[in-house]
Amino acid sequence: MRGYAPELPNVTFDRDLIIHDKAQELRLLFRGRAHTSGDVYVWSPSRKVIATGDVLHGFLPFIGDGYPKDWPNTLLKIAELDFQHVIGGHGSVQHTRGPLQQMAAYIDELTDIVSRNFRKPLEQIQQMAEPATMTSLRHGYGDFLVGEAKKFGRQEGGPAEFLRAGVRTNVADVHKALARG
Repeated sequence: MRGYAPELPNVTFDRDLIIHDKAQELRLLFRGRAHTSGDVYVWSPSRKVIATGDVLHGFLPFIGDGYPKDWPNTLLKIAELDFQHVIGGHGSVQHTRGPLQQMAAYIDELTDIVSRNFRKPLEQIQQMAEPATMTSLRHGYGDFLVGEAKKFGRQEGGPAEFLRAGVRTNVADVHKALARG
């Protein structure tokens, strides 16, 4: 990237930016921190489609550089919009609000477990977050994650091992995120 001179944007927004063209109206939205501090979504109200980038994953989320205290609320704010299709950062296009709500519940549950036990050794907290006991992984979300991982060749081992390894990684990432404040 030698010789590259970054340029500051000449258009910025705090919450919404509406772009009008002949084909449709596009809305660029910011609803809070999630995967990063500047996650922006593109929503086409006329086509009832929203692209969320890495705020929504079809897989277990990467929380290492995220904001686990804010992320669930951001997902729920997106779920309030009028859409029929969600294009996330990874995985299949979704046709319901379910994955947004389920991922919010999952990150919220992980954050609660880690927060309540923050002073304990990380390995002990990871053992407390056993997928079989997590409410957020029941009622289809755990199966959804396993199915998406299998579909895209991202599952190693059986479903239980896949979820256990992913949850342990997510617990470590939430712990790290909470430690940095």
